[in-house]
Amino acid sequence: MDEDTPSEMFVGRGFQVQPSNLSDFNGDHEKGQSFLNSCSLYFSIAGRTFQDEQACISWALTFFKAGQAASFADQILRTQSRTGKPYFANWSAFELEFQKCFTPRNRQVQIQWAIKFKKGLSKSLRTTVSTTDPPLAFNDLEAWIEVAQRVADISEWTLPPAPPARTFNYQARLPIPVVNTRPKPIKIPDGPVPMDVDRTRSKASISNIVCRHCGKTGHIARFCDTNFDVWSLTVEEKEELLYGFMADLDMSENPGAELSSEEEVVSRAGGFCKVRRVNTVPSLPVHNCFSILDKVSTITQHPQSEKLLLQVTVHPPASVQNKTPFY
Repeated sequence: MDEDTPSEMFVGRGFQVQPSNLSDFNGDHEKGQSFLNSCSLYFSIAGRTFQDEQACISWALTFFKAGQAASFADQILRTQSRTGKPYFANWSAFELEFQKCFTPRNRQVQIQWAIKFKKGLSKSLRTTVSTTDPPLAFNDLEAWIEVAQRVADISEWTLPPAPPARTFNYQARLPIPVVNTRPKPIKIPDGPVPMDVDRTRSKASISNIVCRHCGKTGHIARFCDTNFDVWSLTVEEKEELLYGFMADLDMSENPGAELSSEEEVVSRAGGFCKVRRVNTVPSLPVHNCFSILDKVSTITQHPQSEKLLLQVTVHPPASVQNKTPFY
């Protein structure tokens, strides 16, 4: 008996081989090429059952029931129903698009795309996706996209509701006057300031300070720069200094007399009285023994009476040599 040909095996003896259907495809990249191979085998066995290549494409899409494969089929069917034209021109176009979406790509390119996608996510979303259980593979871009989309949808539904927008106009409220809380500036008194109350303001009254060394105002004895060196005094300055000493001595001998800042020194010259006003020095330093040269005066400390004795030897001018000065 002759050997049967393949065509006779299928139809020559009254029976036909029925190829098994394909398994559902969920978009797994590791199974993408296997799905295309199964389609090619099926078409080689039962290719006569399909009218054209568009029928082959529609038959293949019936197995896209889960995952990214379901989204891929849904996009194709929506586009075809909207445009009224087939999405792919032939089976070769479908196969090329399928390989782009569901077959393993170059590993380095896939890692670069995964890194770029992760950088585009917000910090909180990236942290949430990376800590999911079970953890995602570093280079599994499709898994990252799926989980990120799911987390974003959940967070969108759990956001607090926005406050209702005003749908009517109302008169703006007038501003309520507020009492000024700024403290009023403190008025500085014009009079003298008590001691140790305000050191900075007390500096303004330094012009009223009287020096105990020279009798002038504006400074104290420590910072006095007046020179009382008798070697540099003129005769007139020596006489004025002696008259001041004599006036201080007179006031110390008469404690009941009224003290004043100025003492009148009266001298007789030429048959009339001449009045001069000189500033007295309240507390001039007096040494136990010192002399004023040029035969002007000598001041000594008497040890027994404990009083200042003033001995003056003054040579008056020629016009008043025979006249006794009045102290």
